[in-house]
Amino acid sequence: MAENPSGGPALYPISTVADRTGLSVPTLRQWENRYGFPDPQRTEGGHRRYTETDIQALLTVCSWVEDGASPSAAIDRLSEVADEGEADRRRLAGELAAALLDRDRERAARVYSRGQTMHALSPFLEEVVRPALDRVGEAWRKDAVDVADEHFATAFIESQLHSLLASHPSSSDPDVIVTTLPDERHELGALSLVLVLRSHGLDAAFLGADTPLSDLAGFVDDQGVEAVAISAPRREPVMALEAGALAGIAPAVFVGGAAAEADPDLVEDRGAIPVEADLSGVARRIARRLL
Repeated sequence: MAENPSGGPALYPISTVADRTGLSVPTLRQWENRYGFPDPQRTEGGHRRYTETDIQALLTVCSWVEDGASPSAAIDRLSEVADEGEADRRRLAGELAAALLDRDRERAARVYSRGQTMHALSPFLEEVVRPALDRVGEAWRKDAVDVADEHFATAFIESQLHSLLASHPSSSDPDVIVTTLPDERHELGALSLVLVLRSHGLDAAFLGADTPLSDLAGFVDDQGVEAVAISAPRREPVMALEAGALAGIAPAVFVGGAAAEADPDLVEDRGAIPVEADLSGVARRIARRLL
C-alpha cells in the first residue's frame, strides 16, 4: 500500500485488492480487459494502483454477483447508479448556485455538506462546486449580480476548502507543492487540486497564491520537493514570465487551468509541462510521475 503521508486516502496494489474483495488477481485483470472495470491508476513501471473508491465499487459488484447477477450485468448496474449520481450532482450544483446568489450562507453550507457527504471528492468539486461558481460568474458578467456577490460566493467556497485542508494537514516533507503564479490571487483551482492530489495518495501542500518564483524555488530546494503544480486560471500571469522561467524550479513543474488548456505551447515555452483542466486527470498524471 502507498500511504498518503498526510493521512488521506491511499493507493493499493492489486494483491491487496484481491485480498479485500475475494477476487483473484487474474479475475481482476480479466474484468479490466473485458469490461473496462475497474480502471486503476498506473505507476511509471506499469503497476496497477487502486483507490478505496475502486475497492468499494468492486465490493458492490461482488455483492450483486453473489445475489445472482452476471459480472457484466452487475457492472452495467453500477454504471446506472453512477448516472443517478451525475443527475444528483447537477441538482446540487443548481441548489448551491441559488443559495450563493441569494447570499444565504446557511443554506449554501447545508447543500455543500450534503454534496460532500454523498459524492466522491473529484466529482463533487468538478460537477457541483465548479458549475455553481460558473453560474455565479455568468450572472456577474450579465450584470445580474455585483462584484460583492461574486466575492461572497468565492469566499464561501474557499473557506470550505481551507477547512477541509486543515483537517488533514500535509507532512513536513510533501511530495508536491501547489501554488499560483505571481500576480495570480485566484486560489480555488489550487486548493481543489491539493485535495484531489491527496485523494490519489500524494502528500500535497498548498503554498498559497501569488508566490514569487525565487521564493518558490528556494522552498522547493530546501524541502527536496519532487514536483510543483501551478494553477493558472488566467493567461496574463503566464504571459508575464520570461521564456524558461519555470524550468528547473523542481524536477517536474506542471501548469494546469484555463491558461494551460488554451495555450499549452506558451506553458512549454515557460519551461513547464501543460496539463488538462480536469482535476482527476492532472492528479493521475502527477501520480504516475511520482509513485
